[in-house]
Amino acid sequence: MRDETTYLAAWIEGAFSDRELEKREGKESLNRYRKIKEVSSKLEIDIPKNLHWEVFEKQLPEKREPQKKTLNWVYSIAASFVVLVGISSFILSQKTYTSPNSFNQVELSDGSIVQLAPGATLKHQRSFNLINRKLKLTGEAYFQVEKGSTFIIDSPNGSVEVVGTAFKIIDTGDFFTVICTEGKVKVTHREKTYFLTKGLSFSSIAKGVYEIDLNQYTDKSASYYNKVPLDYVVDIVSKLYNINIQISSLKNNYFTGTIDLKDQEKALRSISLPFSFKVVQQNINNFILIEE
Repeated sequence: MRDETTYLAAWIEGAFSDRELEKREGKESLNRYRKIKEVSSKLEIDIPKNLHWEVFEKQLPEKREPQKKTLNWVYSIAASFVVLVGISSFILSQKTYTSPNSFNQVELSDGSIVQLAPGATLKHQRSFNLINRKLKLTGEAYFQVEKGSTFIIDSPNGSVEVVGTAFKIIDTGDFFTVICTEGKVKVTHREKTYFLTKGLSFSSIAKGVYEIDLNQYTDKSASYYNKVPLDYVVDIVSKLYNINIQISSLKNNYFTGTIDLKDQEKALRSISLPFSFKVVQQNINNFILIEE
């Protein structure tokens, strides 16, 4: 059903008849609506000239390009972000020390001294001594640790934790040993913890702690090994003198003795005589240890 507005609009547009309007509003109202319609149809509205769009448009202010404001705060944030990324990259990056074919001494930023054996690798984050004192070692190294925060060495077979002391670590294959020469050392191996004091050693072969003779470790011209896999010691000698040594024996031999660091012939005798091996030199750089 149409409301009043709808049917009047429909009548003006011709969609609603006079009879329908008269029936709804009455004859008097019909006559009044007719007069209104007749008068309104003759009305003309003149738009002032100054309201025509062409004139109006000329009176509008000129369009101005929006000013490009330098977003200094954005640049500041971006610069700060770059700086933070740079600092983070530096802190998270690693520093690596290697010793391919000699016993090399390394001084860390905290003053600690590390002697790396041939083939050893030592790593730490560049934030070492700023955030913590934590390192990763593969191979053999002797540590003289300056006192300070906890000093931790992680290796493939275990970890060593100290505050200020001196000790030696050998980690190769499945073999892992720690020798404490000063202070106190906490050793973790296969989820078991061992505490070493001066003159004590832990070995993965012995699976426990035992006493050692520290006098054997005082000779700077030689390196002493106690119940260490022969293959490892042979590899040390090979790297140290830049030669190739092969062993004919299939036995899992363990070496105890001293390796001369300056005399190749003495070093070869040290690793051959205890096992009754004959040293056969094939050429200047290749040797074979043969069981006699």
